[in-house]
Parts: sequence; C-alpha cells; structure tokens
Amino acid sequence: MQVVPYTCSKPVSILYTENSFILRPVPDAVYRVEVSTSKRPSYLLTADTMPELAEWSQYIAYGASIKLLQDRLDMDAVAMLTPEFKNQEMLINRRKIIQNAQKRVATIYMNNGNINPFTF
Repeated sequence: MQVVPYTCSKPVSILYTENSFILRPVPDAVYRVEVSTSKRPSYLLTADTMPELAEWSQYIAYGASIKLLQDRLDMDAVAMLTPEFKNQEMLINRRKIIQNAQKRVATIYMNNGNINPFTF
C-alpha cells in the first residue's frame, strides 16, 4: 500500500482538464474561484502557423506572464521577469536586424519590384 499524506489548506494552483477543475492543495474550506477566459483563435493553432522568428515564442510567453502578474498586482514577480523579457526583446531585435540587413529598401525607381515609378 502506498500513502501520500497531505495537509488541507488554501489552494494555490488550479488545473482545468476534462471539463473539471482540480485544486491543489486540497481546500480546507469553501473558497471562491474566479475564472476569466478569452476565445482562442483556432486558426493560429494550425501546424504551419508559427511566429515570424522562433525566438518570439519565449518573448511572447514572458510578455504574457508579465501582463498576468500586473493584472494580479504582483509587482515583485514582474520585477523579476522584466530583465529576461528585455533580454529576449534584444535577441529578437538583433536577429531581425541581421535578417533585414540583406534586403534592399524599395524605392520608386525600382522596376522589378512591383513598384510603379509613375504612382506615389
């Protein structure tokens, strides 16, 4: 027999799976749970849809985390995540600059780049 002892207390985490909520640790009293949702853009979840740069996934995750913590007024955690968020932003900007350095700027004098020289 295996036994996992636990102490009931105020829940600090919640999991939504199979249309049910699982609170951990097990609540010791009745607590009000407020859940806010937003509609997921299903068309962005297809296999061929990815951010422009692979590094953007971490940047987006840090940004979303910071926004959630700001909404919950947890400024200490925001202060802890902000330096790494800025680091990810710097990496993205550096990569974007390197990618764009090879591209030419479109001008009105280009004839082969879908730009009509007679329209402005």
